[in-house]
Amino acid sequence: MKHFVFEEKTFHAYLNLCISSQEELQTYWRKKLGDNELNLVQNKSLDGCHVVLRKDGESRRIIWVKDFDWSVRSQATLAHELIHFVWSVLEDRQIPVTRDNEEVFSYYFDYFFSLIWTKLKPKV
Repeated sequence: MKHFVFEEKTFHAYLNLCISSQEELQTYWRKKLGDNELNLVQNKSLDGCHVVLRKDGESRRIIWVKDFDWSVRSQATLAHELIHFVWSVLEDRQIPVTRDNEEVFSYYFDYFFSLIWTKLKPKV
């Protein structure tokens, strides 16, 4: 499993990006959190998902994608899940996403998108 952690200090958010099979994802987070009943992905046909785990007053935000091979589908799946992540952070911070403040959403998405792409881009 590939696991990357990205930190953002303005809204104090952390993103755990996991690229793996569903089984590897479950095993990793069950062990890390000491919760053998944890079931992160309910639908076996998914290519990715965004999950917020809340435990002991702490939120762990996870984006999981099954594969990442730079195909359009992989990139679209990751962007789709990143939108869920951004929305959830702003919602938790009680920042409404409206036409009047859509730039907050857009810049936040851009920030994490850039971090992820920089980390995942092939080394040439």
